[in-house]
Amino acid sequence: MKKRVNLSKREKLILGITAGIVLIVGGYLGIYEKLAERWRRLNEDIAALTLRLEASKESYRQELRIKKEYEEVVASLRIGGSESDKQLRILQELSTLMEEAEVTAKTVKPLNVIEERNFHIFNFSYDDVETDMTDLARFLDLLEQRSKVSEVQECRIRSNESRYYRSGKFDTNFKISRLVYRR
Repeated sequence: MKKRVNLSKREKLILGITAGIVLIVGGYLGIYEKLAERWRRLNEDIAALTLRLEASKESYRQELRIKKEYEEVVASLRIGGSESDKQLRILQELSTLMEEAEVTAKTVKPLNVIEERNFHIFNFSYDDVETDMTDLARFLDLLEQRSKVSEVQECRIRSNESRYYRSGKFDTNFKISRLVYRR
């Protein structure tokens, strides 16, 4: 049979406080700490995923920029018409860049056309280009920015004549090649 223990009021109070403390500590250790740890891990996971998302967004933006640049390059590689039409169109492109940079060539000569497997490489010689360094640098910068498939093969700068030395102008010769898709 059950024996009933009679406790005094004071013993009941102590027993109640002790049971309350045990429940609070047990709840803290058993439930709250586990929830807090889980919460912390979830926050870390969210932070890591947020970083991955931002990296993915940047990668996507970069992919779009590269794709756009690729499409521009491919479009600039495709010039229709005969070889003379292609040479004329390339000369017009280069002349536009030279005008924008305020560079003038007295003599422009188309050179040989090199045939590669899928491409033609058109070469041009620009002789007696009278310019100063600022305009020449602007032209080369425009050539780099706008014509991804053109390249300066050779550049010679002379300033030994007194007429150029006094005016700050230089006599420059350069050769430029331009890639064109064959088909």
